[in-house]
Amino acid sequence: MEDKPDATISVVVPSLNEKEALLECVQQLVDRNDIDEIIIVDSSKSRTMCDFYQNQFFALKDLKERLIVIGCTQQARSLQMNIGAELASGTFVLFLHADTSLPKIDLKNLFTNKFVKLNWGFFRVQLDGSEVWKFVLQTCMSYRARLTGIATGDMCIFVRNDTWKQYGPFGDIPLMEDIDLCSRLRKFSKPYIVSSPVITSARRWRQRGVGRTILEMWKLRLMFWRGVPIQRIRQIYQNEN
Repeated sequence: MEDKPDATISVVVPSLNEKEALLECVQQLVDRNDIDEIIIVDSSKSRTMCDFYQNQFFALKDLKERLIVIGCTQQARSLQMNIGAELASGTFVLFLHADTSLPKIDLKNLFTNKFVKLNWGFFRVQLDGSEVWKFVLQTCMSYRARLTGIATGDMCIFVRNDTWKQYGPFGDIPLMEDIDLCSRLRKFSKPYIVSSPVITSARRWRQRGVGRTILEMWKLRLMFWRGVPIQRIRQIYQNEN
């Protein structure tokens, strides 16, 4: 069997007033040898914040031509990720939240697979912190995603670029854009689930309470699957948060 050429990887990071989390995220990506392109799509309305990002990013070492920073006039994560994906030149496009860290594995080796053509997939998830509840929660989240083939954005969805062009983009919706995309992609092929987990922030669980957050999320998802207008779901989400 002939060797496949090495995959190239573009990482798209949507941001909104992230500051410290985003800077740490970009530094981690810059320090990796398996990331070819980093695309930040920022929707911060503050000019000061945008200038801060620009100055900090381009002060980082060893950027070469790897970093693209672009502003987005709308605070819409789906639009930000679509803009980033359109700019991406990699074989694979990987969508990463600013408060999420990739596992320390060689992604090029993972995506350059001699035996399987990876079309799309996501990672298992691990929450930061040492609380007992987080171990139960992250296990349930990963099991649910494996069972349904539906990932949430903090599981770092990745898509082969040519597959994205055929089955993307993210829907022009204010919520559930990750579920909407996965629903289309899984009709094309099963997701590849990476066993090495990404590590994401558990801040919303700590701030809102575990039980309350779970109930709210499942209520919104049930409304989405039942066809409740997305603007109505967004209004409920904003009222509760």
